[in-house]
Amino acid sequence: MNTATPLVNPDSAGKTYYTPRKQGAGLTSVPGAQRTMVSLAVKGAADPTRPTASLGESKRGSYSFKFVAKNFGKESQTYKLDATALSDTISGGLFLEESTDYTGKGISVSFDGKNVRKGVLTIPAGKSATVTVSIKTDKRFANAVKQAVNGTYIDGFVRLVSEDAPTLGIPFLGFYGDWSKAPVFDANLASEQEHISGTFLYNTTFGTILGVNPLDPNGINNAFGNPAETIKTDRYVVSAAEAGGEPSQFMTYTGMVRNAESLKYSLESARGGKSVASHTYLRVPKSYYFSNAGFITSAEDNFESMPLFSAYDSKGNALKAGQYRLVQTAKTSGPGATTHSQSFPISVDLTAPALAGATVTGTGADRALTLAIKDDTFLAGLSFHEDATVGSFASTLTTDAKYTKAKGSNVYTISVPVSALTAAWQRVNGADSQLPGQITMFAWDYGVNRTVPLTVNTGQLINP
Repeated sequence: MNTATPLVNPDSAGKTYYTPRKQGAGLTSVPGAQRTMVSLAVKGAADPTRPTASLGESKRGSYSFKFVAKNFGKESQTYKLDATALSDTISGGLFLEESTDYTGKGISVSFDGKNVRKGVLTIPAGKSATVTVSIKTDKRFANAVKQAVNGTYIDGFVRLVSEDAPTLGIPFLGFYGDWSKAPVFDANLASEQEHISGTFLYNTTFGTILGVNPLDPNGINNAFGNPAETIKTDRYVVSAAEAGGEPSQFMTYTGMVRNAESLKYSLESARGGKSVASHTYLRVPKSYYFSNAGFITSAEDNFESMPLFSAYDSKGNALKAGQYRLVQTAKTSGPGATTHSQSFPISVDLTAPALAGATVTGTGADRALTLAIKDDTFLAGLSFHEDATVGSFASTLTTDAKYTKAKGSNVYTISVPVSALTAAWQRVNGADSQLPGQITMFAWDYGVNRTVPLTVNTGQLINP
């Protein structure tokens, strides 16, 4: 590592080095490693065999470290001390995956020690010399990186350059700002404030996003195209409904803006916070654009087993209907490790909507079937069938339907024009066809619970 050569990024604007976070100490020089009579070690390093300097965090941008140069040879060695101080290039609020050289242009690097004179280090034969490296930022650097509201890295290389011996080096890395300040979780997709990947909840059984009307065929597209209008964060509803014989299950797709040493998912009762099911994962990487597949990763893309939840606890016992919350708790690594959490309100709805009343209103072309329906959570829509065994020929979404509160339930009044039912029937069965004498109706809620089949006498609808 001492004799490795740092590599320049040819695609960077200033032809600067790749950050040590990408290349380590640089490209190995086997001849240099064979020839050198001097080796370097950083004082206080966690691993003395790895000559690297970990500077920690500093809100003021002031760092220092000491290294020891040991001369194993029979002649003294002289080196010119040099350094390159880098930080991520930022433009338009984004890190550009390349570095800017701020040495002398916002970051100063100085050397001090008994064997240092005017930037030159002399190490007597068979002796060691200690050098103190001081790194400081000024207002130029602060202004240049002010878009990095949660801080940024300062890193680079100290170089010991010789005319007749292999050049030596030490990579260093520090953090400018408060390491613990940056959040772990990206914003909720519904807020439209996400940085790279918004978090959302997904029903894996029905293939729908929680908070979106599960009967809406365009729900997923609308959720990603217009999330603030489509995802209703007070309507995260799950139930024991089944599809393909499997109970309804849901999970999160979690956007991460920084790595987490651990990430725990816990479904808890809203009152008392008792956990009924949980999953824990270690060393979870942040979200990034996976160019080979063309998508942005979520935390869950890194797991072998998914953090699935349902209307059952971890022992397979059915949960009671009511209010719960899904809590995600992440712990960061590094100095000053902190805990970050976010939660989502979950309604477990085990009761199907109930028909509170049905009337036929209006006359002629304005004739309509008007229904009063109550539900423990939110009404998703109505479906109309020739009979209970076949698919619907007509449906009505009730996403934005108004409701009133009554004894803990939401009560909806929904009117379906007879003309709309007739037109839907004719689209399926031909322009001259008439509604059958009886049709079957279901009401569905956001948990995909449905009413028992309700028979509608079409004669009452059609005849004045």
